[in-house]
Amino acid sequence: MIKKRVLLLFLTTLLAGCDKLPSAPSLAPTYRPPTFGPQDSVFTDRDLRAAIFSSYTGPPGFYTEDHSTSSPAYLNSWSIHSPYVREFLLRYELSTDDPGEARLWADSSIAYSHGAGPLSSDGPLVTERYIEFLAPLGTRGYSLGLRAHRASYLDRSRAGRLTDPFLGTLRVRPVTPAAARSVAEYLWFLTYYPSGKTKPLTSFSRTSNGSVVHMVYSATWLHDSVTGREEILLLRSEYWIDSVTGDITLRRDFVRYISPKLDISGLLGGRALLDKGHI
Repeated sequence: MIKKRVLLLFLTTLLAGCDKLPSAPSLAPTYRPPTFGPQDSVFTDRDLRAAIFSSYTGPPGFYTEDHSTSSPAYLNSWSIHSPYVREFLLRYELSTDDPGEARLWADSSIAYSHGAGPLSSDGPLVTERYIEFLAPLGTRGYSLGLRAHRASYLDRSRAGRLTDPFLGTLRVRPVTPAAARSVAEYLWFLTYYPSGKTKPLTSFSRTSNGSVVHMVYSATWLHDSVTGREEILLLRSEYWIDSVTGDITLRRDFVRYISPKLDISGLLGGRALLDKGHI
């Protein structure tokens, strides 16, 4: 009987203070990182809260980069020209497989920028996806990563990184599910990593009518600092990669939203505590 009263008192106190809590993140330690199946597309409210307010980072092997000491900036047709010329040019991101050419673009971009540079004397970072030169920002060890896409990987001359629905052309052949996942997660990461409030839940491919479709389900925590309103959004991003041309088209859909406020079953470690006979 005493045990029951203590638990009821705990719940009453907790619920009474809910509207005083600024947001569920203060309760983040109560959530364990969720585990999803590789092709899950249905998620409970508790799944979404647990993904957002725990140490969960994403599906195993999901593309990520460490930007604790640098931030990427993609070289483009505007950055390499003076402001007097830019307004007459189409803006698109640049691609090359020649580090020397990428260096010329980076030098030109630094010359027309403010507060960055000169470029680091270290050699460029060359990956499957991009060529990058670092330009120090201030004296705190943080750098701007000036990047050109690898021409053998991705061509964005007909699209900008934030342009929907056409995102560019994948140059890798054949367009397999693995290749589709690689480019889809890369593009997804570049779109969402700056906010830090969106986490991928599942990432998987299927074939459809001459294309490989890669889907990323994700959860985003939104907080309006003025009104105090909070929501967790469930989104589905579909990257359609044409098997012949490699053209990438994005279809992004809002699935649903929930309140991120206190989830008692999550806090107490499961539904069992709320079943009859326990309270």
